[in-house]
Amino acid sequence: MSACGFKLIRSLFVRAIAAIYLSAFLSINSQIVALYGQQGISPVTKLLEPAVGEPILPLFLSYPTVFWFNSSDAALTVVAIVGAFASLLALFGVLCGPSLLVAWFFYLSIVTVGQEFMSFQWDILLLETGFLSIFFASWRPFDYLVSTRKAFQRMADSCEPSIVMIWLYRLLLFRLMFESGLVKLLSGDQTWRNLTAMTYHFETQPLPTPIGWLAQQLPNVLLMATTVSVFFIELVVPFLIFAPRKVRAISGCFLIFLQILILLTGSYCFFNLLTISLCLLLLDDRMICGVARAFTRVFVKSNKAYSSQVSEMDNNESNQIEGTRNESSVVRRIPSRISKALVVLVALLVVGLSVSSVARFTGSAQGPLYMVASQAIPWHIVSSYGLFAVMTTKRLEISVEGSMDGKVWEEYVFRFKPGPLNRAPAIVAPHQPRLDWQMWFAALGSVGENLWFVRFCQMLMSNSPEALSLIEKNPFASKPPKYIRAVVYDYHMTDLSTLFQTGNWWRRERLGEYLPPLTKIDESVRPR
Repeated sequence: MSACGFKLIRSLFVRAIAAIYLSAFLSINSQIVALYGQQGISPVTKLLEPAVGEPILPLFLSYPTVFWFNSSDAALTVVAIVGAFASLLALFGVLCGPSLLVAWFFYLSIVTVGQEFMSFQWDILLLETGFLSIFFASWRPFDYLVSTRKAFQRMADSCEPSIVMIWLYRLLLFRLMFESGLVKLLSGDQTWRNLTAMTYHFETQPLPTPIGWLAQQLPNVLLMATTVSVFFIELVVPFLIFAPRKVRAISGCFLIFLQILILLTGSYCFFNLLTISLCLLLLDDRMICGVARAFTRVFVKSNKAYSSQVSEMDNNESNQIEGTRNESSVVRRIPSRISKALVVLVALLVVGLSVSSVARFTGSAQGPLYMVASQAIPWHIVSSYGLFAVMTTKRLEISVEGSMDGKVWEEYVFRFKPGPLNRAPAIVAPHQPRLDWQMWFAALGSVGENLWFVRFCQMLMSNSPEALSLIEKNPFASKPPKYIRAVVYDYHMTDLSTLFQTGNWWRRERLGEYLPPLTKIDESVRPR
């Protein structure tokens, strides 16, 4: 196995994680002040104020965030920018280990105070993957891919990564996929049990794409077959991760295929890209080089210079592996000790979380493993997963409307979520519009369960720059409305004939009020 090598895989994987971190920080940076600033929807300052004056260490251990020290608008922006810069360094193979440590902690700081806007499983998955990346990435100034340049060879890492870390990632991928399939069975949801879940999915998912709209037009028989395929890939294929080398690669192809289909039909932030990155670790350097050679034989036969470089790479492959064996024992011993310690930690946390899961059903939450798991949960080192345990069968959309007289109402238009009937579904991944996503969840509950939504409406009544920065169209640009309300619509995708005849991608039916009209009587409703 070691002869296959993972140096190239590690470099590619670390760069993939760095690119995902970069997209995540850039995405949240465009929204962070509007969501969490002093005049934002859910100000971080108000969240942390009740604990001010308490000992900082217990607070930090149970609520790990850098914003304990400064939660101003400037601090929010700086954290996002520094996180993006650290990600950029790792993307170019510079100081990968330290850079990913900074990126992980700064993203953890944002998720910790993120409340309902940062409560998504891909945020948690990025943190768990990012934590392992700290120990997996090179801590030399430059990584393996940079070492191909002679000027950087002395400062670059040409050591093989720990196989233990490779298997920890594979275990994470197994848990992610298998748990996602298992929760669908254990939830008792009838749409999964009678195989009709995918007949609803493309229409009711938070942010479908135009391809998702087309998928909804497929016959129900094909959509039911898709449901069976989801069960097969999530419940059976993950066990092939532990199979021999070639079978493991085949399992990766199945998993990547599923993620590509999800990516094409729905916008799920960076989740699909992150899962595909984890699938890279089911391969090894020999497989990657084999694919590269096959590609060059087919498409670059005429380029003799490039072909000679590929041949030189093939000739030097065994020399690189031998050179790895001759690395300094000190260089190898340090990662080995860290890896062994990490194995014990992660194994303890996984068992502890398993115990805590059982405890939730039995009502006997106790024992040392449960205590360890409880302490580690805020740090998101090991987490539980399970997407779409219960399929949503209706698409409820909240429409926010304003009025100057309480009789004529005009609708606010959000950037990406369904609104105008003739607007095509948007393609937004890997960016995640946090407000648009949370509006989908808010429609599934009541306004009393989503008090942030009331504050958002109050901000609109004042033409708050923070609130307006999160939406596409403000019908009251010259003067704020005197009244504001929210109503609920039942949205459905149209069919191809309707689209061609009317240009409408959606049709909707009004169901009733979500938020009764608010009146701006005095300045007390102005967000502070």
